[in-house]
Amino acid sequence: MDMNARFVVKQINGMPTVPPSLDSRNGDWITSDIYEGEACQDLDTGLMYTRSYAGITTIDGGATKKTLKVLATQTALLAPVLTILQNDFGVVPTASWVGNGSYTLNLTGGFFTSKTSIITGGVNTTTASFFNAYRSTTSIIVISTRDLAGVGTNSLLTESTILIEVYD
Repeated sequence: MDMNARFVVKQINGMPTVPPSLDSRNGDWITSDIYEGEACQDLDTGLMYTRSYAGITTIDGGATKKTLKVLATQTALLAPVLTILQNDFGVVPTASWVGNGSYTLNLTGGFFTSKTSIITGGVNTTTASFFNAYRSTTSIIVISTRDLAGVGTNSLLTESTILIEVYD
């Protein structure tokens, strides 16, 4: 055994990904891919990851997750403006206005079935109202704002928190 051998850890910005094939020599991998037995450090968070047959986990063995935390402000017939507080996805989400009190948050392929948690909070305090959000597809979160009568209403989001966590 070589006592001077070194352990090399791959360093990337963001979470590691699973490559499309098991062969690291065929050229179909991207820089964030890690193969079984490899270690990787996310330079953005400092977290260490490894990969086994079961998938990617943190070195401490906990589940990995990606977080998107935004403050949303919406007025008139415009899409909500997003102030991004945390984004582990590596892609900037877009927001769209669909209709009165109805908006979407779009992130292609980011919101997995049965692995996406959404927490919302805070609406315009000058108007009695509420809002909620739910995962519609793997790419779309639907955001809904309503007055107390349940009518879709614009201009109720004022630095309103949307926290999305997706677990691997």
